Amino acid sequence: MIKVVTIKYRFFDETARFVLKDGKCDLNDYVVFEHKKITEFGQVVAMDLVPQFQIFPDVEDASFRIATEDDFEKIEKIKKDEHHALKIVKYQAKTKVDSPSLKILNVEYSFDKHKLRVLFSADERVDFRILLSALFKIFKILIEFKSINSRMLAKSIGGVGVCGRVICCKLFLNSPKKIVTESIVNQKMYLGGTNFCGFCGRLMCCLDYEEKMYGKSLEKLPKVGEVVNTPKGLSIVVGVDAISECVKVSLAGDPDSPPLLFKASELI
Repeated sequence: MIKVVTIKYRFFDETARFVLKDGKCDLNDYVVFEHKKITEFGQVVAMDLVPQFQIFPDVEDASFRIATEDDFEKIEKIKKDEHHALKIVKYQAKTKVDSPSLKILNVEYSFDKHKLRVLFSADERVDFRILLSALFKIFKILIEFKSINSRMLAKSIGGVGVCGRVICCKLFLNSPKKIVTESIVNQKMYLGGTNFCGFCGRLMCCLDYEEKMYGKSLEKLPKVGEVVNTPKGLSIVVGVDAISECVKVSLAGDPDSPPLLFKASELI
């Protein structure tokens, strides 16, 4: 069995998995590790024992050590340097790139300051060649541009959802699922407007939590428009309630009468 470590970086809660090649670390430890000749800093958020044949090719080896007080002091100095570097990158992007939608969100130095990651968002494809050349002349280190989508941006900023709790992607979701409108339809919610959109502008992740329960309940219920036999006689289903497993029907022989409500178990 091989020990695989999941590390969360400082910005945007981005995670990456590595095979623990050398050193020791435990869950929640802050660590300094070397990957592709670059020294990084992060926190251990998961540890797994994985059979050799189940390790994906993109999970590479890395050497780890526990972060010391000196390391944390160095991180504080790096944060100050990043604040200055961000101003430089934003200015250069404004003068070197013709893209109104380009937003430079943040920059991140590697722990050894041999690499600078530039985090950005844009609505269209951006040519960074001129900007990259200008930044390399200024910083003289490896420069990497990384695109951040709306979900990752909301995850990094955080906030309080309509439920009154911290949004799920900030609190515990490392890899939010893709939510489809079928989840709203199955839960009999109103499709119009943006009531079900989160801070990222996409459908809220919480719509997925009860999706399986609604799906199983709806399988037991007749569909709207279906003819069923009730204690009051043949009726047409005009509505269903997945939570209470009830059906609302209109009597086939008296369509003008008020709708009746029956438990699914009461249908003959």
